[in-house]
Amino acid sequence: EARDDERALSFVIDQVVDPDGFMAKVRELYASPGSESYDVVHFKDGRVFERYSQPQWVGSEAVGRVWSFRDVTERHRAEENLRESESRFRTLAESTFEALAIVDGEEILEVNGAFLRMFGYAYGEVIGASPLDLTAPESRDLVRSRIRAGSQEPYEAVVLRKDGSTFIAEVMGRPIEYRGRRARVAALRDVTQRHRAEEALKEGLRREHEAAERLRGLDEMKNQFLAAVSHELRTPLSSVVGFASTLADSGTDLSDDERTLMLDRIVANARKLERLLSDLLDLDRLARGIVEPSRRPTDVGDIAGRVAEEADMSGRPLHVEASSAVANVDPAHVERILENLLANAVKHTPAGTPVWLRVTREERGVLIAVDDAGAGVPVEDRDRIFRPFDRGSQGLLQASGTGIGLSLVARFADLHGGRAWVEDRPEGGSSFRVFLPG
Repeated sequence: EARDDERALSFVIDQVVDPDGFMAKVRELYASPGSESYDVVHFKDGRVFERYSQPQWVGSEAVGRVWSFRDVTERHRAEENLRESESRFRTLAESTFEALAIVDGEEILEVNGAFLRMFGYAYGEVIGASPLDLTAPESRDLVRSRIRAGSQEPYEAVVLRKDGSTFIAEVMGRPIEYRGRRARVAALRDVTQRHRAEEALKEGLRREHEAAERLRGLDEMKNQFLAAVSHELRTPLSSVVGFASTLADSGTDLSDDERTLMLDRIVANARKLERLLSDLLDLDRLARGIVEPSRRPTDVGDIAGRVAEEADMSGRPLHVEASSAVANVDPAHVERILENLLANAVKHTPAGTPVWLRVTREERGVLIAVDDAGAGVPVEDRDRIFRPFDRGSQGLLQASGTGIGLSLVARFADLHGGRAWVEDRPEGGSSFRVFLPG
């Protein structure tokens, strides 16, 4: 109102934070009538004004100066708060051990030092890049879906370092406001060592479980062994002791025929005991890996004929089809295989049941088959009956025996690089087969 410039300046000079700078700028503009100016004036009461000054022209002559002021206090405070917030974020981000990244869509806007150290990049190499560029191929679909869904649940992904190596990261994201835009902050933690520890623990538990199962199996095998062997020992021993005692006590009261019968029974039962002892010793040597086949060209058909002639089939008709079949095998092992297959047929079929023994030469070896017209073997038992002392789900209720014979058959076959198995006989019954390469 007074139109007095000095009075106006004096009124405001004590209110500004930098009065000298304020006046210097005014004087500078007064001295340069054609100059324009933009600056910010800070008041002691906290207000902030934008000040803009330009000359007023009449034709080509500057006849005065126009000053405009805009109160930007609120905007300035918001900017200060943002700068302070970003400063606090930066301080916290650089203080944490976790890798932090601010992501907008699939663009990295900001990272902390832990992120750079974890991935091996320089700051400028990751700003503007996509998080998928730092993700291993097998985890990219997972990371992309989590980003697009805005998921806040932690998850694990395989990520890539700059040198191409990978590690497992636990990732957790949260939505934030960043510089006026919606974004996400993601925290990453390297959990590779934790995974290794967990895998080691799982492996330890697995081994402990396997050891427990082995011990349980050994205990079960021991019980089966004691039950089977004690039964198999008791019967022939009782017979031997009984007949020997009768011979000793009766003296000359026995006829020659009676004496011969008793001696034959003693010899037969002693041979049963001898075979049982041989089976147990063979099983032990095979288990310890100290048995090696002594291979030589051998006619398996010829061995089958001899074993069939000497076999005690106890009233079971035996039909032999054993043509000449030469293979590079251990003849003693082949003989044991044949003896045990025939003994198994006797133990598990009723008297009068026909049994067939066949030996045939095949393209890559020799096939031995012992078939019977018995009840057959249930499917669930066809593997387990070849394990030591395991006679299938029916156990001791169905037949005598130790459960050693078939396990020896399988192990002798395995020593030769062959195998033993059982299948149904088409006409009914079982067909036990052994293939020996050579």
